[in-house]
Amino acid sequence: MLHEPVLLHEVISILNLQPGEIVLDGTVGSGGHAEAILEATAPSGILIGIDQDPSAIERAQQRLKRFESR
Repeated sequence: MLHEPVLLHEVISILNLQPGEIVLDGTVGSGGHAEAILEATAPSGILIGIDQDPSAIERAQQRLKRFESR
């Protein structure tokens, strides 16, 4: 089961993301917000996701596999 990101729609709305932007997610966690960020910045936006927890990075990598080149 995937983790449900908190206030996802509010965060994405406030960020006002545009296609092609480069975004830093400093607490990528399980990748829920990161997934929405990549969708909002498609087709060429780039996400830089970091997290202190190596297992969180692994979960995010799995969830975001379809965006691997971005």
